[in-house]
Amino acid sequence: MVTNVRRRTANSGPTTEIAALLMFGVGALLGDGRTAEAIAVGGGTAVLLQWKRLLRGFVERIGQAEIRAVFRLGLIVLVILPILPDRAFGPFDVLNPFRI
Repeated sequence: MVTNVRRRTANSGPTTEIAALLMFGVGALLGDGRTAEAIAVGGGTAVLLQWKRLLRGFVERIGQAEIRAVFRLGLIVLVILPILPDRAFGPFDVLNPFRI
């Protein structure tokens, strides 16, 4: 008798699948000898899964303006900041765009 190995339960969803992929990545990191990174990713995943209900409630309470602000901050930090020059400008070399 052949049974279906992959069964979806009421608790199975995208969170479970993403956590499984992350744990595959943790295994790959461990296989590569990068124990500290594997512990950080595994621990972070466990914490986020533990706080899942709390985080879902928080996301439902915040508004569209706050979500846009978070994405703008991410854009500034990940895209704009790395291309700013890290040297002083102006009179007396007081303006450093990267440090500001």
